[in-house]
Formats: sequence, structure tokens, C-alpha cells
Amino acid sequence: MFLYKNVIYLFICRINIFNLGVQQIMLWTDLFYMIVITTFTGSVLTVAWLITSYLLDKTGYLNMSYRLGKVVVLFWIIPVMYYAIRMIDRLRFVWNGYAFDTSPLIINVTRTVAIVWITGLAVAIMIYVFKRFRILSIRKESFACNKEMNRIFYEIKEQMGLGKCKITLRQSYRTTTAYVTGIHRPCVVVNADHFSEKEMRVVFAHELTHVVHNDIWFRYLLAVASILNFFLKKMHVTILYVCQRMDYMNIMKQYLILL
Repeated sequence: MFLYKNVIYLFICRINIFNLGVQQIMLWTDLFYMIVITTFTGSVLTVAWLITSYLLDKTGYLNMSYRLGKVVVLFWIIPVMYYAIRMIDRLRFVWNGYAFDTSPLIINVTRTVAIVWITGLAVAIMIYVFKRFRILSIRKESFACNKEMNRIFYEIKEQMGLGKCKITLRQSYRTTTAYVTGIHRPCVVVNADHFSEKEMRVVFAHELTHVVHNDIWFRYLLAVASILNFFLKKMHVTILYVCQRMDYMNIMKQYLILL
């Protein structure tokens, strides 16, 4: 009787170990397929957006192009297509449950790729954190602007409907360009150069437009997409190009406002 119980116990242990191994295998393969499918989906949609954006810009639909760009970036982060394929596969509509079938070779490859991806992800996160600390240190060491700059800044704020928003204006010797940072308490930081009144109006309107359009959140999404897809060199170029197009469209709007 004792031997019989031991055999049953060992059999149950083997089943549990097997199930744990299967779960670990599924973890690596699922992660691999999620990375590949999400990256492919984001790439295809980005190319489609660039073509569509060019056509929309020609016809004057800047806002539509701008909003589509934000939607496209989400597909670099959220594995929508991966879960759609998995749901279809589970319902056995197309692939009869074999869409994510595995083999010893697939398991070894996906495990290796997933480990490399996790390692690179950790490095990319550390680089991003370092950059964020640098931005925070620049903001901390910045100083208040003169009365004339503050007067023009608050005047632009009122014109853009941001009068009730607590947005500060600072200057710094450590930056060469103007930018806005902070979600709860936005702060516009400009370089410590001499600006003419027209230049100040354009710069302030440009940076405050980012607040109006919630671009600070969007920049965080861009950063997350860039970190998750660090292995794709052209991804960085695409993300940068998206940012430049957003800035271009914003600047065009500022000039229209000023005129």
C-alpha cells in the first residue's frame, strides 16, 4: 500500500513538472510571437501612415494626419494583432488551433531570441532612465525668465485657452533647444539666448501646442515604443521622423495663429 502511494505521488509530481515545463515553453514562444507580430504590425501601419499622411498634408487635413500618427504608435506597443490571431486560432476559424504550433527547434530559437530581447530591453530602459534624470536635472538647475518673456508667455497662454493651467517658464544654459516637460505641472524650458519678440511668440506657441494636444503623453508612448523595439534600427529613424512631422505640423499651425 505504501509503495502504491509512492508511485502515485511520483506520477503526480512528474505531471506537475511536465505542466510547468510546458508553461515555461509557452511563455517563451508566446513572447517571441508577440514581439514579431507586434513589430510587423507596427511597421506595416507606419508605412501606410506615412503614405496617407503625405496625401492628407497635400489636401490640408493636418489634424487627421496628426491623430492617425498617434494611433499608429499604439500598435507598436499593444499586441492587438497577436491577440486577434490567437483568438481566431482558439475558435479554429482558420488555422484549426495550429497557428502557434511548436517544435524543439522553434522552442530553442524562441527562448534564445526572448532572452536576448529581455536583456536588450533592460539596457534600453537604463539608457532612457539616464536621459530622464538628465532632463530633470536641467529643469532643476534652470532659472526664472525676465518680466518681458513672462508677459509674452502668459499672453500666448491666454490666447491658446491655457490661462487656468499651471504652466511655468524657465531658462537654462544646459539646453540648446526649447522643450516642454512634466505631466501634472508642465514646464517650458528654453535656452538662455536672446530672442526677439516674434521668435518668443513662435517658440512659446509651439511648446504650448504640445500641452494643448497632450503631446507629453504621446512622447512617453513614443519612448515606450522605441524601447520595446530597440532591436530595429529603422524603428528609431521612423519614430524620429514621426516626431519631426508632428513638430512640423504644429509649427505650421502656430504660424497660422500668428498670422
